[in-house]
Amino acid sequence: MYGQVYRIDQDGFFVEAVLVTVEDIRNHENGILPFENDIVLEPPPQGIYKLKWSGVQWIEDRPEEEILTELKTAKIEEVKQKANETILAGFKSSALGAEHSYSFDFEAQINLLGIKGLLADDAFPGMPWSTWEQGDVLHSREQLQTLWDDGMQHKLSIQQRYWELKRQIEVATTRGQIVAIEW
Repeated sequence: MYGQVYRIDQDGFFVEAVLVTVEDIRNHENGILPFENDIVLEPPPQGIYKLKWSGVQWIEDRPEEEILTELKTAKIEEVKQKANETILAGFKSSALGAEHSYSFDFEAQINLLGIKGLLADDAFPGMPWSTWEQGDVLHSREQLQTLWDDGMQHKLSIQQRYWELKRQIEVATTRGQIVAIEW
């Protein structure tokens, strides 16, 4: 059987986790064949970014501001990723009367933007557009306008949520506030 111990450098900073036999750990604890001074038995706690052994316990050895900046950057990236995934996941529209689901991946967004100019032409009769439930369905010009409006509202509402969460992250002053912000 093996157990894990933690090697530190001459200044007490965490270097690596090391596997040793359980027998070696027992021998150390009983004063028989103790480990060198660079081994700590106590596992480090989660959430510490620059581990340092004080001789009694693990401590953080970085300025809090540096940690907060790193956490904010990571959280903003996480929220941005979730926003993009949510946009690309598609949207619902009642353009046909009943609610249908529509793709909104990059190609679908480009295609939807591409018809915007056609919608201003009263002579434009409409065209088929793909729903998830029924495949390609003929949409009138008015239905395509509603679809376009719903697609843009979908994207804008997600972007607004992203910007609000980003602002909350930027003004957060504690780790807990940053971690508590969720998409």
